[in-house]
Amino acid sequence: MIIRTARPRVHSCCGRGRGQAYLTSPAGPKYAEVVLIAEELILVALDPVKGTVPLGARTYLNAGLAGALLAELAIAGNLGIKDGRIVPAGAPPTDPFLAEVLAAIRSETTA
Repeated sequence: MIIRTARPRVHSCCGRGRGQAYLTSPAGPKYAEVVLIAEELILVALDPVKGTVPLGARTYLNAGLAGALLAELAIAGNLGIKDGRIVPAGAPPTDPFLAEVLAAIRSETTA
């Protein structure tokens, strides 16, 4: 079975992509769609039976999600540091959610 495919992100340092999974099909192996670090984190944090985040983990999850989103933007080259502060840099990301996060950062840095 083939799920939606996307071109993998490739690290400039090693030439390998992150979050790649090979799927087998009659047409040959394909890369699976790249999942954001934040999406992976929330899947790990969810209680598999209840489908909710345990009460004690919510604060840590919020901080982890914020860090994961900043990491995604930094890896893609959409963030920089100026005078010890995080500032937007580069072209907007193609992922709509990351573009929204970057727009929120951009509005905070201009305010």
